[in-house]
Amino acid sequence: MDGNSPSRRELRAKAQSLRPFLQIGKEGLQEATYASVDAYLKKNELAKLSVLPSAPLTSKEALDELAARLKATKVQAIGRVLVLYREKEKNK
Repeated sequence: MDGNSPSRRELRAKAQSLRPFLQIGKEGLQEATYASVDAYLKKNELAKLSVLPSAPLTSKEALDELAARLKATKVQAIGRVLVLYREKEKNK
């Protein structure tokens, strides 16, 4: 996060009121998952997801993979819920 980005504390507070927009299930992270989260972050900046018990990875592992692949900031992973942030691109 750069100097103008909200702090993790502010992002966690904003995420409290969000509902997970996507569930990661037994298929784990697939191309469609990455594309869906990418599109959501482009529009909303802050994404909350849940990891189902049948998923082959933990919420921490999913958070790490998604953040690395989508160049997003890891906000938090608590239980089966994870939150990502990526600042909207400026129009040029």
